[in-house]
Amino acid sequence: MASGILSARSRLVTVALLVAVMVLAGASTAFAVSIDTFATRPVVAAAEAPNTWYVDRFKPAVFDSTWFNGGYRLRLGIAASDFQGLGNFAATQGRKYDLPAGTTMTQGDLYVGPDWNGAVARRSDLWATAVDAQGATCGYPMIGFLNNPTAFSGTPAYTGFRCWDNNGWHNVAPAGGVVFGKWYTLKTVMSATKVDYYIDGQVVYTSTFASDPDMATAVQYHDVMLQGYNFNSSYDIYWDNVWNVQPGPNPTITPASSPWSLALLALAGLAVVGVFQFKAKEARA
Repeated sequence: MASGILSARSRLVTVALLVAVMVLAGASTAFAVSIDTFATRPVVAAAEAPNTWYVDRFKPAVFDSTWFNGGYRLRLGIAASDFQGLGNFAATQGRKYDLPAGTTMTQGDLYVGPDWNGAVARRSDLWATAVDAQGATCGYPMIGFLNNPTAFSGTPAYTGFRCWDNNGWHNVAPAGGVVFGKWYTLKTVMSATKVDYYIDGQVVYTSTFASDPDMATAVQYHDVMLQGYNFNSSYDIYWDNVWNVQPGPNPTITPASSPWSLALLALAGLAVVGVFQFKAKEARA
């Protein structure tokens, strides 16, 4: 029953978005957008495959659904035992997912925990691969958060949000500044002449193709990536509500603290009470 409730929740997200798109488009055009709420476990693989999160650069120690902060989330775990060296290509550890043709937006919710403002480094980003009509890579729009208290390998000390285009990193900030222990919705949107970078629905940076000419022929995003960085320490990263990703088919183990498990316990309790009442009636008869 739990898996049925969870799969129904995933379907509900897709249907609700389809209706919303139809309304906004005046019902003249409609397309379904899937959001992975990670109520079911993501499908993972070592190599590229449809509807699969496959390894980019280096496999993270954990990439799975879990119960965190009041809901099901994606846990991306970085392990010190997987340290590859600061500045190393494989220090970036995550997975990517191939997007439907014509996708020009990525979006996901990142939890910036209280421990992301301390002496131990933390980092996670939402990446996309922008391609031209022939599938050749034009660039990698990225947005994410870095807590880097100590400079390394040319990366200066910095704590805050950043976005990337072919000209490098750009430090940005949400309205009101960074609040730790909070979820942030990160998004990139590509149009014919630019990429806009968003935090919580507000544009925080615009990369024009006039200033980034390598992106001038980009027509779509090929994939979305969720990345962490291995600073030779172990920590967990939490993402949720990643756009245009099909939820996995495998049910998540329902934890004791989730509302679904409480509902199931209540139903089980009612069933037990019903059995005792039935037995009591039989005894009186």
